[in-house]
Amino acid sequence: MFLPALLIAAALAAPQSEPPITVTGHTWAPFISPFGEPFRARKIDEDTMADWFHQADQDRDGLLTVPEMIADAARFFTHLDSDSNGLIEPEELVAYEWEVAP
Repeated sequence: MFLPALLIAAALAAPQSEPPITVTGHTWAPFISPFGEPFRARKIDEDTMADWFHQADQDRDGLLTVPEMIADAARFFTHLDSDSNGLIEPEELVAYEWEVAP
């Protein structure tokens, strides 16, 4: 789980005065969150990136803050850590790769 730690470190190091990043999603494509959680459309016009964003934007202000990103990562980590030992072990990684985001 090196990538989430790298993303969090980069977010913490980024100057706060920079303009927000604009990303364009495609309604037909699944969206994989920055922490690896897949969001799949249930209907043709569903915006999977917006689904993730609204879930992660806890205060509904239209912006994702570092604490909201950390909370989103922790939430998904807890989902993957099926034995609650604080580690993503080989069996849990296999479950992720075969069942969650094949």
